[in-house]
Amino acid sequence: MKDLVDLSIGNVKRAFPKEVFEEAYRSIEESCGYGPQFGLEELREHVAKDVSEFTGISTSSGQVVLTTGASMALTSFLAAEMPRSSSILLPTPCFPGIENTVKALGLKAARYTKGYLYNTDTAVDAVLVNSPHNPTGSVKTNADLQTLLTFGKHTSIPVISDEAYIAFALEKPVPPLLGEGNPIYRIRSFSKHFGLAGMRLGAIIAPNSDAAKRVARTHYAMAMSAPVLPQMIANALFSWQGRSEWMAEIIDQIRRNLQRFGEGILELGFPWSPPDAGIFAWVDVSMMGIQAPILTQLMLRQSAVLVSDSSMFLDFDGAFIRVNMTVKPEYIERALDALRLAKLVIQNAQDSNQKRVLT
Repeated sequence: MKDLVDLSIGNVKRAFPKEVFEEAYRSIEESCGYGPQFGLEELREHVAKDVSEFTGISTSSGQVVLTTGASMALTSFLAAEMPRSSSILLPTPCFPGIENTVKALGLKAARYTKGYLYNTDTAVDAVLVNSPHNPTGSVKTNADLQTLLTFGKHTSIPVISDEAYIAFALEKPVPPLLGEGNPIYRIRSFSKHFGLAGMRLGAIIAPNSDAAKRVARTHYAMAMSAPVLPQMIANALFSWQGRSEWMAEIIDQIRRNLQRFGEGILELGFPWSPPDAGIFAWVDVSMMGIQAPILTQLMLRQSAVLVSDSSMFLDFDGAFIRVNMTVKPEYIERALDALRLAKLVIQNAQDSNQKRVLT
């Protein structure tokens, strides 16, 4: 579709500095082929240091397994550590890839709500916490995690901490989830704050080296080693002195886009609550009186603007749209124009139907 503006997925499009590409190219010339089972040692050391600084708990490279995308980090953990028919407690709404993976491996998906409530009659064998949350941008605290675990009296089950968006703190730092007596498996994605979407590089940080070995063996059996090229780029980015400023520019761009988008949303009469963190705006469009997929199809057909809607988040009732905020400012204006036009078309159609009823 000509002039399509795609705001539906979490692409963080940001040009890499020339020196990062040059360093990665020099490195890969020396090491073409499959990488080590656990991933490149230098990059694992960078990840371990980053996690140590984030949590305040010493983490070694022996706990880090580099994976073929964050999705394979989750898949490898579930396949290695969770017996078939185990029940995994997931948030509502939940990114569809997570629940689909759980079910594809023969596991059961249980759900908790925003208030951390769930059916305690169902045995739960692990809990996944996604903070910052995709799609809402909410941030969980250790108190939230303890409330969730205490409610079901699950004091020792594994906790999967999905940390794909931790670098995108918009107002205040994202606190690490630590757990009290629960083994924590942290999942990281290089697609977001390293801008490597599509290159398929993730990481899982296990609570100890033995658990990491089990996950690494399982990952290697299913996907071999993580791709070497994105590992080289990520390693060069970790070493690049300008990385903090580069990331700060992305955060500033998201803040500016959210501010403008929020202003436009309020002008259109939609309720608006900015996210605490992350890269998406999550907008309640139920006032339109139609299902969210109809609205997104209108935006696509009339304005060539593609956003995702709440129907993709399984077992979630509500009419919401999700819009990527890491884009050029003019794309934010395109999204607002598309919403404005779709709202007008829907209102005209509703008015016509009302007139037919009255006559």
